[in-house]
Amino acid sequence: MPLLKPHHYELLQRIIAAGELPPGEVDGRLLRPLRTSGLVRVDEDRIRVTVAGRDAVSMPGADTAAPRETGKLSSAQEDLLRLIVRAGGLNREDVDLRTARALRSRGLVGEDGGMLTGTPAGVAHLEALDWRETPRRRGRRPHRHPRAEAILKATQQLEHALPPEAEVLVGPIMCAAEDVSAGFRTFARQLITDTKPRGKK
Repeated sequence: MPLLKPHHYELLQRIIAAGELPPGEVDGRLLRPLRTSGLVRVDEDRIRVTVAGRDAVSMPGADTAAPRETGKLSSAQEDLLRLIVRAGGLNREDVDLRTARALRSRGLVGEDGGMLTGTPAGVAHLEALDWRETPRRRGRRPHRHPRAEAILKATQQLEHALPPEAEVLVGPIMCAAEDVSAGFRTFARQLITDTKPRGKK
């Protein structure tokens, strides 16, 4: 069963009680994890709970379920989680299994029939990531890199604007949008890693 937070159960119960709800009455941030995990279905202008969603609500302890502590993800884990969620699922044979196991152990992805899919907790984790966050050093304030932050923010906006299967023209070459955004993230992280405050000589 996907890992849900109490407010996810509350939303499922609310939809079940009403029979269906228009999207305008539901917080999209709460709806996305449920929709990605197949617990709700959005048909035109109505949101309905699926059989899997009803099963999740009826499980013992569903109303008191607490989120699992996931900790900080590595860049590789974050990138794979993002790819799985945006693609709607990936075959386990197409990913690094060690990275996938780390995500599964944290409850951020699930596996069914050899397919890895994002759980509500995984989707929520991605949505909670702050693009302004930079690596912290114990006892020191984090060094900020405005250029890297601008790149990460623009990349996030690009991912929200383009579907996972989209292609974009880079010079004379058509590239997968996912590859372009991954390249921008890698470049921004490298800027943050390589640039350190310079002291006096």
